[in-house]
Amino acid sequence: MMWEMQTVESDIAEGESRRNEMSGKAWKLNSEIEGKLMEIEALTEQCNQAIRKLKLRNHFQLVLDINGSSAAEVIGINYKDLLKPALNALAEEAKKAIFSNTKKRINLQKQSYDNDIFIEGKRAGAQLDLLKKEMEDHASRCASKVKKTKEVLAIKEQQMVDLF
Repeated sequence: MMWEMQTVESDIAEGESRRNEMSGKAWKLNSEIEGKLMEIEALTEQCNQAIRKLKLRNHFQLVLDINGSSAAEVIGINYKDLLKPALNALAEEAKKAIFSNTKKRINLQKQSYDNDIFIEGKRAGAQLDLLKKEMEDHASRCASKVKKTKEVLAIKEQQMVDLF
């Protein structure tokens, strides 16, 4: 009987030891869960700030349910129903804006090209006008020299005629 009492006491001591060990593990897991919950809450707040920056029309906001038993219950299963259509609409608007901006940029590039051609034409025309003016000035100087030379020759011819 004594031996049975010792066995029971050792079983009780072993049970208490395991219970204390499990209690320690439970405390450790509980603190880890609390830490993870705090991380999830911080991430939820960041998500909500990002959603506010997107300026979605449905004013969606993530709310944690800490009593949920699955990830979908904790985050809220309806977030896909509310957020996905709003994000798709926002993506569609962004695509339209990009397409519109691309069209505008192409038109502006075409206008810029046309303006460059026009300016280059004006520049070439101005150079041509300058060359024409230089040619006319040169022709005028040459004609003036020819006239002066003719006058000088006429005077010399007259002097030669007067000498003979």
